[in-house]
Amino acid sequence: MQVSFSCTCRYFCPSCHAKRLALWTQWLDTTLLAPVPHRQVVLTIPKRLRAYGVYRRRLLGEIARVAARTVMSWYPLRDTVVPFLGDRATLLLAHAISAETDCLICSTFFRRSLIDRGEVPEDLQLTEWEAALVEFGRRLANPPHAVPDALYDRVTAGLRDEEIVALVAFGSIMLATNVFNNALAVPLDDYLSAYIRTATDVRVV
Repeated sequence: MQVSFSCTCRYFCPSCHAKRLALWTQWLDTTLLAPVPHRQVVLTIPKRLRAYGVYRRRLLGEIARVAARTVMSWYPLRDTVVPFLGDRATLLLAHAISAETDCLICSTFFRRSLIDRGEVPEDLQLTEWEAALVEFGRRLANPPHAVPDALYDRVTAGLRDEEIVALVAFGSIMLATNVFNNALAVPLDDYLSAYIRTATDVRVV
């Protein structure tokens, strides 16, 4: 088969590829993407689902759409609870739920976030309210997913009704994400390998 010297769409030539990439990036910026902040999310098809897509290619698109809807539900809920919980408390809650469900990907991801903040996940310094919030997350993660009245009152004291609903909804979508990853045995990304949890030792101050 004859291939033109410009390499058309095969990207053999670094010069041609760089030009195409520059034009495509310009098109994204000026035509496709709105002038608002964007977040890049990379989705990987879980190994257990790949076999189903060999002969039923449309399933791959459906899997990607389901994963995208899940991710896009998580971020808005996170952005809803951060204003009244705070960044750190939101991270602690997500980490507590993910660690309790033993979700390798999520627990390691949030463990990395804690370390990047300069904290030691094995020796977290928590206030009484933060400790209650962590326990709240653990209760949500474990069947029957119920929260004792005393703990519920400690965590929700001072919150409006709509904030309580958002808090529980965020914890629930976090739990659903954990279950999805665990059920499909989604592999850990290489960049997270160095952050795998080795122990849990939380101290209240």
